[in-house]
Amino acid sequence: MKKKDEDQRPTFGTHWGDWGVIVIAFVFFLGFLGLMFGPSPLKGLEKFDVVADKIKSGIVEKAEEENRQKAIHDAEASGVVEVGIAPAKKH
Repeated sequence: MKKKDEDQRPTFGTHWGDWGVIVIAFVFFLGFLGLMFGPSPLKGLEKFDVVADKIKSGIVEKAEEENRQKAIHDAEASGVVEVGIAPAKKH
């Protein structure tokens, strides 16, 4: 009978380096699943951007409305009044 080498593992493919590769691949796999099925970390930032855009557009719309009302008031005060169709508001 041949004597087994002390350094040789009894099962094929179970070297410590092989187990390390398997463990690292499994950790990466779990991280990938977490990214795919977990909540988006950028969702809060996107929500903040939408709110900021609404605030910004609201300020712009207020300024435009004030300019429009001022132009109407000035035209009425001077006696020059034109009738026109206002553009539709964008929502």
